[in-house]
Order: sequence, then C-alpha cells, then structure tokens
Amino acid sequence: MKKTFTLHQMTTGGRKLSTLLAAFIMLLITTTSNTARAVISYNFVIDNLGYIINGDEKTVTLAGYDKSNEPSGELIIPATVTNNNITYNVTAIREYAFDGCSSLTSVTIPKGVTSIGDNAFRECTSLTSATIPEGVTKIELSLFYNCTSLTSVTIPESVTAIGMYAFNKCFRLTSVTIPKNVTSIGSDAFFFVKHIINKSQCTDDDHWGAIAENGTVEGDFVYENNTKTKLIAYIGKGGDVTIPKSVTSIGKNVFYNCTNCTSVTIPESVTSIGSDAFFFVKHIINKSQCIDYDHWGAFAENGTVVGDFVYEDNKKEKILAYIGKGGNVTIPDGTASIGQYAFSDCKNLTSVTFPESMTSIGMHAFSYCPNLTSVTIEGATTIAKLAFAYCPALSSVTITKDVYFIGNDVFYQCINVDNVYLYADPDNLSWAEADCNDFKASKATKCHVYADYRDKYEDKFKNFVNVTFVGDIKEVSSNDITISGISNVTYTGKAVEPIVVADGDKTLELGTDYTITYTNNINVGTAKATIEGIKLYIFTKEVEFTIAPKQISSATITLSQAEYEYTGKAITPEATVKDGDATLKLNTDYTITYADNTAAGTAKITIAGKGNYTGTVEKTFTIKTTSTPIATITDNTPVKVWSYNSTIYIESAPNAKYTIIDLNGRTIKSSTTKSSKEQININHSGIYLVIIDNQSFKVSL
Repeated sequence: MKKTFTLHQMTTGGRKLSTLLAAFIMLLITTTSNTARAVISYNFVIDNLGYIINGDEKTVTLAGYDKSNEPSGELIIPATVTNNNITYNVTAIREYAFDGCSSLTSVTIPKGVTSIGDNAFRECTSLTSATIPEGVTKIELSLFYNCTSLTSVTIPESVTAIGMYAFNKCFRLTSVTIPKNVTSIGSDAFFFVKHIINKSQCTDDDHWGAIAENGTVEGDFVYENNTKTKLIAYIGKGGDVTIPKSVTSIGKNVFYNCTNCTSVTIPESVTSIGSDAFFFVKHIINKSQCIDYDHWGAFAENGTVVGDFVYEDNKKEKILAYIGKGGNVTIPDGTASIGQYAFSDCKNLTSVTFPESMTSIGMHAFSYCPNLTSVTIEGATTIAKLAFAYCPALSSVTITKDVYFIGNDVFYQCINVDNVYLYADPDNLSWAEADCNDFKASKATKCHVYADYRDKYEDKFKNFVNVTFVGDIKEVSSNDITISGISNVTYTGKAVEPIVVADGDKTLELGTDYTITYTNNINVGTAKATIEGIKLYIFTKEVEFTIAPKQISSATITLSQAEYEYTGKAITPEATVKDGDATLKLNTDYTITYADNTAAGTAKITIAGKGNYTGTVEKTFTIKTTSTPIATITDNTPVKVWSYNSTIYIESAPNAKYTIIDLNGRTIKSSTTKSSKEQININHSGIYLVIIDNQSFKVSL
C-alpha cells in the first residue's frame, strides 16, 4: 500500500534532547572527517579524482579529489578508470569523498558502484540532482545532509536501509519515493523533506523515519492505531482544517510548519497536545481546555497572541512564535527576548529590525529563513548560537555598539553575507572565533567598524583571511549634521515630512544613511522628528517644527439656499465647507455665526476657521418681504385688521378693546381704539395675534 506523508510528520519537539544529541553526533562526524582526510593518500589521480585500489586489485574506490582543484558543475563518475595500462571497475565511493563541494551541481554515479560511504556528498549546497544506481543496498549516514539545493533524487529498488540524517535539511527536495524493500530508516532521515512516498512497511522508533508501527491513515490524518484517538500526522493540503471528534490526543509536531493551514479547529474531546503541534500555524480555534508546556503547541500556558506575535504571557516581553506573513518585520517596542525557533523556517521573511529593549535572541530563532536578506540588531543584546543559521540570502548584518555577546555559529551557512556593520567595541564584545568562520565561505565579507577600532578587530580576528575589517565608520556628532526644510509648514491634512538631512555639502539619503521617526506631524501644533544615522552614519538628532493652520479662505463654501421666505423667525441656512476633496466638520474645523437673519432683507453668514484652520469667510443670502394684508376676518362683522410694514391697522371698530400678543403668548400692547381706523406701531417684526371682543386676527410684520 502506498502511503504519502508530509513534512509535518517529522518531529522537532524533541529538540531539547535530540538537537543536543544530533549536535554531538555531528561533532564526532566532523572530528572523524578531519582526521580521516588528513591521512588519505590516493594510489592514483585521473581527471582530478583520486582513487584507492581495493584488495581484489581489480576494482577501485573513488576516495576524493585534488584539494587544489575542487570539482564544480556537473560531475560524471566513470564506470572504469585506467592507470598504468590496467583498467579498474569503480565499485565504491569513499565516505566524505565530496563533502563540502559547494559548487557541485549534479552527480551521475555509474551502475557498477555498490557502496557509497557516509557523508559522501554532505553539504554540497549547490547540488540539485543525484542518481543512485541499482546495486547500492544502503543509503549511508548523512549521505546528502544539508544539500539545500537538491530537488530530485532516485533511490533504486536494491536499497534496503536508509541511514539517519541521509536527506536531512534538503529543503528543496519536493518528493522522495522509498522502495518496497527498505526495512529500516534512521531517525531524521528526511527531516524537512516535504513529501514522502512510502512503499515499504518499515517502522521508526525515533522521530519520523517512515510511519508509526500499526499506524492508520484515513483521509488527511495519520493515527497511531485503528482506534483513531491519537493523531500523529497531518498529510492534507491545508486550508481550514477540522480535527475529527474521535481524537483525544494530538502528538508533537503534527501540524508543524503547515503554512498552508489557514485555521485548525480542535474538538472538545482533546485532552493533550504535544509540543510544537501547531508551530507556525496561523490560526487555532480551540474548543478544548488542554494546554502545552513546551514551545507553542496551540498556545503557551498563559500565552497571549497580539497581532502577528505569540507572547509567553500578557507582559508581552518574550515572543514564542511569529504567525505573520513575513516581509519586513519590526519587533515591537518593549520586547525583551525572542524564544528559540520563534521565526525559524519563515520563508517570506525578508528583513528584521529589533528594538532597543531587546536583551536576548534564542538559538535558531531565525534559522532556515531562505529569503531573509538583512538584520539590524540593537540594544544590550546577547545572541545565542545558530540564531540566524542557514539563511542563504542574508547579505547585510547591522550590529549596534550595545550588543555584547554573539554565540557560536550565529550566522552558520550564511554564505552570502557581503557586509557586516559592526559597531560594538571589541573590548566589550564577546564573539566566538567560530562565528567568523561562517563568513569564510563567502566572498571576502567586509566588516565595517569604527575607524578607531580597526586595529583591535584586525588583531582579534587576524587569522580569518576572508573577513576584511574596514575602518570606514566614524561616530558623527549631531552638531555635524544639518537639518533643513522645516520652516513655513502649513497644515495639509496629511502627514508633513519636510526634513532634509545633510553632512556638510552632502545631502544624506533616507533609508541608506539615516531613518526618521515623526510624531504629531499631521495636525496643527508642534511636531517632532527623530533622525538616526545608519550604516556609515552613527548619530541621533531631534528637531521640532511647527505646523501652522491653513486659511479657511481657500475652502469652498456652499449654502443650502440663496433666498428664503420671511417667516418671522431667524433664518439659519446650512453650509457645506470643503477643502479640496475633504469635507470639513462644523465645530471641529470651523464655526458659523449669522447677522440680520430675522427680518426681510440681506442677511450675512460668517465662517470662521477652527483647529487646523484660521481666518474668516463671509457670504450673504436674501430674506424676501411680505406686503399683502393677511388679516383673518370673520363673517357678520365689519371689523377689519391688517398689517403693512411696521403698522397694524384696525378699521370699523371704534372704542373697541384690543390685545396684541406674540407667538410666545406675551402681551405686546393692550388698549382701546380711539377712531374707526386705528394705527398701532410695532417696532419688532414677527407674527402676532390681535384679539378684539374675543375675535382673533393673525398678522405678520
């Protein structure tokens, strides 16, 4: 039965023990390697390849190459070689034969070869393909360990065993087919390999060799056995994943690095979650109450998730995991430490900037980030070993003067680092010599240091010929830096960034020579800019500038109407005030006052700037007069009441008592008519009621 497994079966949860064990094993391997290479002598060398004659004197072992001429490009190993008129069959490749040949791109091994020694192609980082011939029965220990460019490999049906670490860290190896005759697979043999097609029935007692003994595969899930209660691997394509309700236990690393999983829902039946079970999974929907005490399974005990970061607790000082999309990442202010493996294998991460609050960066915190190109570290920080290991795209490293400890192999296999901007005082910085070794594989890495420190650095690391210490950094006094472009700044509604920075006659370039942080630079008031030098400029300078209010006269003002009928009440038309495309807010950006708006005639509206605006604008509108008598006259009475201008007329009611009241019920005048045509002057416009002998007449002035 063919069974397919993904990366998530491979464990890293046992790192605390297994990583140490692996490191110890690799140390022994390396030590043995160096000893073995020192005593190798070839019987003869042909085409730069060295051979040792086997005991049968008919066959030879390919043992290595002329160290002065490392093989590169395509390597075709011959099936036979002739020396002194004797032709030998090539039947074996010695251990470590091509270890570290970083320029080797492909290898073709002839059919006659039946034995390939351990570590034979270890760390051939440019090797993309390899074909193993029929007749080989075992893939030895670490045969293709850390062949980071390897994309395809063919394993013949003759193979019965695969040694541990055989394809470990072959990140680009998309698929491996295991022949049906394989009966044993060593631990971590396929660590970080994305897809395994397993035709064998072998079992693995440590990490993920192939499958669990008695394991059951159903759909996208691999269970420990047919009870389907313990989930040990996820082999689906990702997306929104719901774990079946039969599951009570989730093993370690089940969804590890499943970056295609957009969410995972954990059923209430789950009572335990193994370490790193959901490491790098972006979203967990947890219906159970289980917690994880190691790394970040779904959430750390008392853990807090804020944005793209998973913190150890609500103090938000230690980051345990990064669950964002990558790109240019700035660690939040207040963060003190980055836990081990927190950003490990974040494929889309391109740059990292740390805050001054940082005090420590854990082991492997940023290892295996293939697109990470630049790192800026500041603050009184210690950097644990292998923190940025295996980041092949890393080209620029900036370390500020407060960093005081860098562990072993921090930049291990970062072979493309061109520039290190090293500001730390060599008397205070502890930097293991092994770390400078990381740069020896690259092309003469330049370590830019303060001019005053050059001799100290050259003396401290004088044995490392591929590291060049350049004394071209000098701390610049802020008095040497001039700032211009900050006068007569007016409110624009957008962030105002007027700063121009110069060093003497040289205008500095933002992002290359310095960075700027602005505060309060949008609204009217005092704004501040903090300028900090980077790379070749080391300085900090703060400047303030004023953002003045904008004249309201530049705004466009539209009234709701230009003419209004007289009503006896104050007329208050609405106004729309716009500054370009922006509509201003009443009482926030401006105020309105009215004049002459209670009587017929020309009224005035005044718009006065407020907040971010200043000055005034006046506009007028018309209130039309009413001159037609509007008296209400009842039937069967000769009394007439009407108004004209500011006068109320009462006709045909001599010696009649009358009362004039306004609309608020206040009595304006009360008297008796003296003639048959009484004229009563009222000095205020408005609507009034004239009451005569219990009859009411409405008039408007």
